[in-house]
Amino acid sequence: MTKPVSHEQVGEANIENEFTSPENEFFVLHDSKGFEPGDTKTFDTARRFIEKRRDESLPLGERLHAVW
Repeated sequence: MTKPVSHEQVGEANIENEFTSPENEFFVLHDSKGFEPGDTKTFDTARRFIEKRRDESLPLGERLHAVW
């Protein structure tokens, strides 16, 4: 079920979900939901994700390659 876009409230996101493009299968996006002042929960979720995915012992496809 698709939810409508709202310009009045923050959307939902799960950083563990992968978004890929049919044009480039090697580009994988994880939505951190962004950061708002004072929102430590979202920041901590992103920090844990980054710490987990930067582990060099993980298979190459599961590692973190860039953050912007």
